[in-house]
Amino acid sequence: MAEELYLKGKKAKARKVLEELFNQRDYRCRAAFYLWVLYGEAQKYLTSLEDHQCLESLPAEIALLKRYQKVRQRLTDCQKEREKDRRFISSLKKEKVSLKEEINRLRFELEKLEEIRRDTEQRRLKTSH
Repeated sequence: MAEELYLKGKKAKARKVLEELFNQRDYRCRAAFYLWVLYGEAQKYLTSLEDHQCLESLPAEIALLKRYQKVRQRLTDCQKEREKDRRFISSLKKEKVSLKEEINRLRFELEKLEEIRRDTEQRRLKTSH
């Protein structure tokens, strides 16, 4: 517990220092990159990183960022596709249940029709003799 609090304090201090550096022109790009890495995709960090100065001073980091964004978009697309497939499978399961019910109803009707046919056949045979 104490270690957790210690780490939270360190993280808060690091964020404060990085935010201060982010507000200084000479350190803005690198601070924006680390803030983005540590704290997520805040738009102000991404906007700073897309600045011409950052593109020149941090080419590897910007390449990593772009690669991350592509992978993130692919992940989002896959999650949407998976959800679409999940809904489709769910609808197929419902349709399967519905079709089973219909099959059972038709079997029942067929049995009744067979009974009626047998009864009719027996009556016809009785009346013909």
